[in-house]
Amino acid sequence: MNILCILLFLLISFPSPLYASKDITLSKAHKTKIERLAQRIADDISLRGIKTVEIGNFTDLKGGSRALEKAITLRFKKALIRASKGRFSIVDNKGEILIKGTVLPYKEKERFDLKIDLTSDGTVLSSYSSIFKE
Repeated sequence: MNILCILLFLLISFPSPLYASKDITLSKAHKTKIERLAQRIADDISLRGIKTVEIGNFTDLKGGSRALEKAITLRFKKALIRASKGRFSIVDNKGEILIKGTVLPYKEKERFDLKIDLTSDGTVLSSYSSIFKE
């Protein structure tokens, strides 16, 4: 009985790699859309004279962050850093603005919504949407 309990504990505590979440590889089309969106947002941020930007973890409709949302967050963050060209900095917290994203199901596709808020008072500065066809 003790051995059975130990085995059950090990199975629950250390799941098989077969059931572990897999890394998501974004398609070239997704990457291109994210790059273009980051460039557009970087230009908008620069025109407003903003110097520090915080990027929140992108989530699904329920507020969770699956592998897809994590992959999009990472890709967007890297794209925005490149697009900033030194005009502003990406910070971990206390940025002048906060960029939040949501990935939603949309007609067998994914819709990616971004919202840019002033951290001082929560005012929405901009919002963007993009449809991922694949």
